[in-house]
Amino acid sequence: MHLLVHAILLSFIAYISAISPTLVKKISVPHAAFLRLQPTGDTFALQVSQFNPFDFFDYDPISVLPDIGSQLSKPETNLFHLNTSISGFNWPNEIQYAPVELGFSEFGGIIVPSGFLVPLRTHGSLYYFPFLDKSQTQYGNPIDLMPDENHDWFYHRVQYADMDGDNDLEIVTCRGYKPVFGSHEQQVVVLTRDGGKWKPKIVATDGCDFFFRIIDRAGKKYILAADYFRKGLNLLEAEHGNWLQDKVVKYPVDATMGAGFGVELMTINNTEYALVTNHQGSSDSPTGSVYLYKVPDEVTDVCSWKRYVLVSGIPVRQSGVQQASPGNAVFFYAKKGDEKTNKPMIGLSGDGSQHAYILEPVEPSLASESFKYKVSWNQTVDCTVGAVAFGDVNNDGNTEMFVAAYDNGFVYAYELRQ
Repeated sequence: MHLLVHAILLSFIAYISAISPTLVKKISVPHAAFLRLQPTGDTFALQVSQFNPFDFFDYDPISVLPDIGSQLSKPETNLFHLNTSISGFNWPNEIQYAPVELGFSEFGGIIVPSGFLVPLRTHGSLYYFPFLDKSQTQYGNPIDLMPDENHDWFYHRVQYADMDGDNDLEIVTCRGYKPVFGSHEQQVVVLTRDGGKWKPKIVATDGCDFFFRIIDRAGKKYILAADYFRKGLNLLEAEHGNWLQDKVVKYPVDATMGAGFGVELMTINNTEYALVTNHQGSSDSPTGSVYLYKVPDEVTDVCSWKRYVLVSGIPVRQSGVQQASPGNAVFFYAKKGDEKTNKPMIGLSGDGSQHAYILEPVEPSLASESFKYKVSWNQTVDCTVGAVAFGDVNNDGNTEMFVAAYDNGFVYAYELRQ
């Protein structure tokens, strides 16, 4: 295994928490899946992607809850839907802000990847929704960025980076396809601006199908990618730094972690770390787990990547075909200013475990070199957990946590106080 295992398995037992999550609102959003907090001046809007595999006659919606901070103290809920009633739009996944520098709109916008494995939802794409004014609270009609793609693909994430050294941003995505019979396909695609359109270029056909993040080393870009169907965590490199011209090489970082899923990056105490989850069924080995990797300066030296197993043994409680856990994990801080002295906390979507979790460092001080984490809070929602999101949405210095309870049709909002 091209990996230095730097920690033993930790017990999956809650301990006394430094924070106390309190449920402050239960928001009705049918089939709530992915969540994102969009800054809108001094406030935040909560963006929610929704999909229903059993509704074949309607369009999958995206809901926006403006000024979500003030809504938490009110009995009513104010939300509106983006216009998704265009041919081909289905199964919206992770919503990503699209900066002004992409050249779509003077106010920016969002890009929504779409598609999945289920019947009639397999033809996804990337859709851009422009903001119509500087408040970033009004949205225009969607634009399909890949209208000429005839093959069925699902897309879950986009990122933006200069991938060829021309000082312009490109759009980077991974995509996958799994037919009922036959082998899985996966690709890494870079979209470049060509006049008024975006032109996709396939730069790799191995290593990534769901989630990924871009690592930047002095301007040279690497892709850290979770591999679900072929299993593992991979690092992709364009040999000379130009992703549109060079050969792309795959380095297996961890081939033992199981079906790769979530990937996030954060710099902690001047060192970069990757937070990664697998997505395992009830009979799979290893079990559902959360990993932390210390990213070395020489990122392609995969033997120097150190792995910390933060949590293992996450169960699958949701009934149904191909249920798995966990989902994505994210870094967060419970209070403004904690980042100056403390390691981050971790929020975790349990997905098929039917729980949401908070992991806290056992030794939170940045002065400590320990990266042992414990589950300090877990809450059942008795259904699939879509995503979790964190932010101080009411500007009181404390973080709020949002949990998507998919099958129950709610987003739960918690206040985190120390």
